[in-house]
Amino acid sequence: METIRRPTSISKQLAGILLLFLMMLNLSCNDNIIFEEHKVFEQQVWKKSDIVKLEPEITDTLQPYNIIFNVRHSNQYYNNNLWVRIETIYPSGRSQEDVVDIPMANKEGRWYGSGSGNVINNEVQIQERALFPEKGKYTLLIEQYMRMESLPEIMNVGIRLEKATN
Repeated sequence: METIRRPTSISKQLAGILLLFLMMLNLSCNDNIIFEEHKVFEQQVWKKSDIVKLEPEITDTLQPYNIIFNVRHSNQYYNNNLWVRIETIYPSGRSQEDVVDIPMANKEGRWYGSGSGNVINNEVQIQERALFPEKGKYTLLIEQYMRMESLPEIMNVGIRLEKATN
């Protein structure tokens, strides 16, 4: 059986070029993101024992970075905040701990972030223009620091590092 090739129409070629252009434009908009990773929790429950381990690689110690904490939760989450403890382990082995309060809803109970249906994506900048003084692989250990052993309705958490701009 012989395969017959039909020439593609100009409109299909233009649509393909436009799609390629839009994909390249989208990628260029994300040039400032140097790291983004999330941990998904089984059955939408973040247990105290579920310590999230993320390992960004830092190559530029002079570049300031914005650190964004990402949390995805259902609209059934019943707290207006989320306390987390973040331990940063430097490439040299030195470590630093921070306890951070992540606001989830305002006083009226309206969720921060965006979403559709019952899923909310909340991105909170937890540090602006942070400097990483050592080159190499950092380890971030993130622990839910609420007064509950298990925290229901949390789907995933993560960190994004973006190059800070003037």
